[in-house]
Amino acid sequence: MLIDLGPYAPYGALLLVMTVFAVFVSERFAAEVTALGGVALALLLGLVGVDDVLKALSNPAPATIGAMFVLSAALVRTGVLDTLAEWLGHGITHRPTVTIALFFLLAAIASAFMNNTPVIMILIPVVFGLARRCGTSASRLLMPLSFVVIMGGTCTLIGTSTNLLVDGVSRKLGLAPFALLEIAPLGIALALAGSLYLFLAAPLLLPERSTVSEHALGVRRSWQVELFVPPGSPLIGQKVAEVADFRRSTTQLVDLIREDVSLRRQLRDEVLNAGDRVVVHASDSEVIGFRSSDAKEFAIAGTEPALARRHKVVEALVKDRKGVFSALGWRRSHGVYPIAVHRHGSAVDLQDETFHLRPGDTVLLDGPADEIARLARDEDLILLAPMQARAYRRDKAPIALAVLALVVAGAALNFAPILPLAIIGAAIVLLTRCVEP
Repeated sequence: MLIDLGPYAPYGALLLVMTVFAVFVSERFAAEVTALGGVALALLLGLVGVDDVLKALSNPAPATIGAMFVLSAALVRTGVLDTLAEWLGHGITHRPTVTIALFFLLAAIASAFMNNTPVIMILIPVVFGLARRCGTSASRLLMPLSFVVIMGGTCTLIGTSTNLLVDGVSRKLGLAPFALLEIAPLGIALALAGSLYLFLAAPLLLPERSTVSEHALGVRRSWQVELFVPPGSPLIGQKVAEVADFRRSTTQLVDLIREDVSLRRQLRDEVLNAGDRVVVHASDSEVIGFRSSDAKEFAIAGTEPALARRHKVVEALVKDRKGVFSALGWRRSHGVYPIAVHRHGSAVDLQDETFHLRPGDTVLLDGPADEIARLARDEDLILLAPMQARAYRRDKAPIALAVLALVVAGAALNFAPILPLAIIGAAIVLLTRCVEP
């Protein structure tokens, strides 16, 4: 302790809390910087001691929160939440009000057993899509989504980090620990009352705001890619329209090419043969999934699956280019394969022999990092960044769901405290590669 406030310590503590709150509201500094600065001042002024800080860090709540974050990440990585959002999108055209109400209900239920942050992150694009289909502004749905997720988190011990922190403090004080569903009756009552208020007040209080960013977030960027069906693929003999990977909301069938002949007109009835090429519009994550497959079912045309693990997928911006674009030329001269091109908010057909790259086009490149850099220099491209999207691991989804269910059931039945159960669950989803460390 460097400064002793003596009898004025309570007033100093109150002033410090108010100051930290004011800086949080002003957003002049990052939240973690403000929080750390507040802790440093509290130590400097002698408002807390070193032992108090160590006791706070030894609280089991942060470890539980971290483990639950891993379980939540596994649900995102395996596509569980994305599949749920996709399922909701199908019903919006028939019963928009019922679908939106069901959407908020499922968001609240999910937040009761997952951390709020990943729930919100995965559902924000869904909100924009629902708003667009309903003909309303997303500004009328985003704030209610935030509040519904918060209220859903109050229904269980693991629903929000605040509950876990309070449980940790109560244990330190010698009180009985909370059971998983002990606060559920009160939490559900508050969630229902809050939801009723949102239903009545939100249309009156929330403004209609339509921005360019709303449209950008609401529509997931798609690429047009060409997939090759290798000999021995298990998809041979199946109707192209019945393949699960082509029926997702983020994937749209465009064409089926067999021996350089387009079968677009009878696309829905065609059966896949070895050597067929399927042209699809797909989202970032689906494109990466096609690329990272083992080519047992299909592979992006022109890429070698054996080399894909050593390659990178990078986005590049066309600065200035003249002449006809040649994917084959780039492949031969640099060993880099252009997967897809995006122009003015839409995908472009790379198979057009008269296709020209234009300034402002975004090209998805697959190849060795050094060759991509050399291509960028030779072709006057601006390398933006490695592709951030990652392929869903949908085959691991049952594992992630089962682990979360067992953790919740074990805590609810008092089989063990939530912390060891969550740590074991996090270890399982990491060992089974539902999510990477």
